[in-house]
Formats: sequence, C-alpha cells, structure tokens
Amino acid sequence: HSTDADLAVCLDKFVPECGALQCPDIFRVLGGLEEMGYDFTRPVDPHQYHHLLQVWRYNSFGHHTDNNGMVMYDTASIMAHSCDASACWHFGHSDQFVCRARRIIRAGEEITISYLSDDDLAKATSVRQGLLGA
Repeated sequence: HSTDADLAVCLDKFVPECGALQCPDIFRVLGGLEEMGYDFTRPVDPHQYHHLLQVWRYNSFGHHTDNNGMVMYDTASIMAHSCDASACWHFGHSDQFVCRARRIIRAGEEITISYLSDDDLAKATSVRQGLLGA
C-alpha cells in the first residue's frame, strides 16, 4: 500500500504538459474496476490516475532480468538524457541503480545519462530521436 508521501514523490516526477485529460480509456478502466467490485480505499481521481500512468511511462527503466519488467528509481528518474552523457548507469546488487561518471563532471554541472543502449547511440540522429519520441 502506498502512502501519501509515496504518492507525492510520484506526482513530482516529470510528465509532458498535456492539458485536458485526453484518454477516455482512463474512465473505462476505472469504471470497469468499480463494476468488478474493486474496493477503492479512497476515491480515485481520473486526472491523477492519468498523471501517475504518465509518470510511470516517462520515468521508468527496463528491468535487466525481465524483458517485460519496469522499475522506477526516485533519483535516477530526474536525470536528463544526453547522447553524449556525462555518466553511465547499470543495475547493481539487488537491483540498485548504479551511476558512474564517464568523464570529469564539474561542480554545478548537470549529470546526464543516456536513455538509449550503446547500440542505439551508434545510430543516426533521426533514428535516435525516433527512439526517444522526440
């Protein structure tokens, strides 16, 4: 069960500005859960639910041992992407997010990671932009 503090951390993550709720599936899913008798311990705001789904989409990483699995790390999810990243990352012991500098990083400089694999980084700019949804 999540706490209000967990919810606040998730709601603080990046999602693109989308204005009005544009996904009717959100209402369909919530309605279906209610019809199935799912007992919500507190009311679910469709806009907040949509926002949380977007948080997951834009801030999670593919799991290293499960091709269908995704994980979200609080600090790592705020790192910006660069095709010439200042740091690299990998999964460590017990699925810890391990971040290492690729070069000297000056005080106050933003630490960036690549959202793409090494193989994808070797591809043309237009291909990389497509992979990133740019």
